[in-house]
Order: sequence, then C-alpha cells, then structure tokens
Amino acid sequence: MHAVLRCVHDMKGCARYLRQTVAEDGNPYHIDPDRFIAGGVSAGAIGALHMTYLDQPSELPPVLVADSAALGGIEGTSGPLGYSSDVMACFSLSGALGDTSWIQPGDQPYCGVHETQDPTVPCYTEEAYAFGFPTGIIVSGDHDIDLRMQHIGVPNCYLEYQAAQHVGYLTYDPFYSL
Repeated sequence: MHAVLRCVHDMKGCARYLRQTVAEDGNPYHIDPDRFIAGGVSAGAIGALHMTYLDQPSELPPVLVADSAALGGIEGTSGPLGYSSDVMACFSLSGALGDTSWIQPGDQPYCGVHETQDPTVPCYTEEAYAFGFPTGIIVSGDHDIDLRMQHIGVPNCYLEYQAAQHVGYLTYDPFYSL
C-alpha cells in the first residue's frame, strides 16, 4: 500500500507541475490544464485509479494513516504545491482499486478493460498476486469498479475479455478479439 500511495503522490505531483508550467512558463507543452485524464496499464492503472478516487483523508487505509502525515497526506509533496492535482476522468487497463466505496456519486467518469481470469490483478474483488505469489491484499478490479459506477450513476464504460492472461488483450488480433 505504501508503494501505491507514493505512486499517487508522484502522479499528483506531475499534474501540479504541468499546471504550474501553464501558469508560470507560458504553457510550453501546449496542454489544456482542465482536461487531464489519469490512466495506465496494470500498476499504472492501479496508480491512476487511486489518484482519481482515493481523494479523502478519511478513506486512507488504516495501515497508511500513521505514516500519511510524514508522506504528505493524500496529496504528497511531489511537484509544486499550490496547484490542483485533479483529473477529469480515469482509464484503467487491468487495474484495481483498494475499495470501491471510495467512488462516490459525482466522481470522475471511468473507462476500463480487464480479462476475467487475470492471474495478477484480479478482475473482481479478490487477492492480488505479485510474480505468482499472493500478496494478502484484497483489491477490486475493473469489473467490480464498473459495477460500483453503474450502481451510483457515475458515467463509465467497460470491456471484459474472457481470458486468463494479464493484459493479454494488448496483443490480441483486433479482428478476432471481440
């Protein structure tokens, strides 16, 4: 969990940095600071989901509460402070979230893709694995994130593959994959 929180801190720091370049450096990257979307594949998707939906200090898992002040709380200390780290949407390719209850009505839209029998990051609410070893950490994959979104009315889209690989769909032949 500490690694996920530090990933979130870095992602939030990046969003703040990019917004600072717009405000102070004449927008050298030619970006729209109101149209950031967080997303990733596997661990990157886990980071993006947590960056987007773990947004209240009260949602921090108990194992992180004691260290959260030293680590900068939910926002962290990466990147320039004083700029927003918010994103307008989130996409997840084989990602998972620590708790779907963190997703609330009015939260950012979401798009996800996952394989039903993913041996690494579960598609449903199950234990995550690392290099084939159980981690003891229960997470909710894209299928159950989609269910939560539907249940509370947050705009979303989800594509599920009946397969037993981790991000195998990235190499599927598009003609035969649907």
